[in-house]
Amino acid sequence: MKESFDAKEKKLIDERNKSLQAQKVAVEKLHAMDDAFRKQLESAIAAHQAELLQLANEKERQIEEANEKVYHVEEEMRQLLQEMANNKIAMENKIRRLTNALNDIQQDL
Repeated sequence: MKESFDAKEKKLIDERNKSLQAQKVAVEKLHAMDDAFRKQLESAIAAHQAELLQLANEKERQIEEANEKVYHVEEEMRQLLQEMANNKIAMENKIRRLTNALNDIQQDL
């Protein structure tokens, strides 16, 4: 009976040891898979951050280009307004001279 008990105990201890070993292997695999997943996740996050930075730089460049176009259009408008003001003054001077000339002719008559 003692031998039967010792054999059962030895068998149970062996099974327990095998189970513990299998558990260790499973835990190691789990940690390895977790590490691989974390590296993959970190890589994906880094790629997304790089893409976001690239997109932000591209948008910033587009904004700068748009602002430059606006500046050039504003400059053209200023020049046109200045030319129109100069033309208006020149036309007013011509009309004034014409009016003076007509007045002079009318007074001579």
